Amino acid sequence: MGMKVLFTPMNINYVFGICDIATGKVEMIETPMIIDDHRPFGVTWCRGRVFLAQPTSIWEFDSRLNFKKVLVRDLWYGLHQMTCFEKALWVVSPRLNGIQRFNLDGEARGIFFPSKEGVYGLPESFRGKDKLTYQEDISHYNSIMFHDGMIYLTAHNHDKPSKIEIFNKNLKLVRTLSKIGRQAHNVLIDDGIWWIDSLGERSLVCEDGRKVKIGGDGDFVRGLAGTQDYFFTAKFPYCEKRTGRRQGDAELVVINRGSLKVENRIKLAGVGNINDLRIMDETDLGHNVSPLTEVAIY
Repeated sequence: MGMKVLFTPMNINYVFGICDIATGKVEMIETPMIIDDHRPFGVTWCRGRVFLAQPTSIWEFDSRLNFKKVLVRDLWYGLHQMTCFEKALWVVSPRLNGIQRFNLDGEARGIFFPSKEGVYGLPESFRGKDKLTYQEDISHYNSIMFHDGMIYLTAHNHDKPSKIEIFNKNLKLVRTLSKIGRQAHNVLIDDGIWWIDSLGERSLVCEDGRKVKIGGDGDFVRGLAGTQDYFFTAKFPYCEKRTGRRQGDAELVVINRGSLKVENRIKLAGVGNINDLRIMDETDLGHNVSPLTEVAIY
């Protein structure tokens, strides 16, 4: 099992961490600049270009994770998971209750509002930052996945039970998985639909009832990646105050897909909370892009 998992940590000194699963070695990539609300979240790549979602901007790196530039700035606060599909970046924007889309040059290509089924574009009410408030954060969407022409969106849903909504290529809602947990994150498709029940059962869960217990009281679980043989997620202490999430240790949890047993827990010392996970050098069932072929452990 020689793969490498990329993760985004809350520790303000870093933008990425890389864990070699075979050896347990962890290398951290320092942040190229200090910003007021450092929170690297979603990460994706296309053609050797790596893209990282910060709270109000998208940063670009090369395939060896060297910083290149801020691709897009001054966006709506709170960007979460991001993926690349059909040469465009799709980034979840919970505070807009929508999904923003950009081309690879950083030019805006509209917003998809799931709660307004089929609405795709930039309505007049959303033009100008003075009109962009928190009032649209209805479902708190946090994760996105494309699979067989369908769009899968996971909604944290605040104090209500979480859900996954599935849309077709015409942006029409075709199915909803309801009551999937508390503050759920992530979505992965293989022989079923999998997600992370972050604060309810603190487990990896499948729609058919299979589940793997990851954490217990006082823990939070987030991030999901997978190969044909293993699932990966992250566990760390739950902290209500966001600044408190920047300290402490986390665990990268390795789950055998055949037995659905936790096979290893790799300590990630001092990284703070983990926001997202991606497999770098193999096909990732939770990430609809080709592997990042140039993998650098510094």
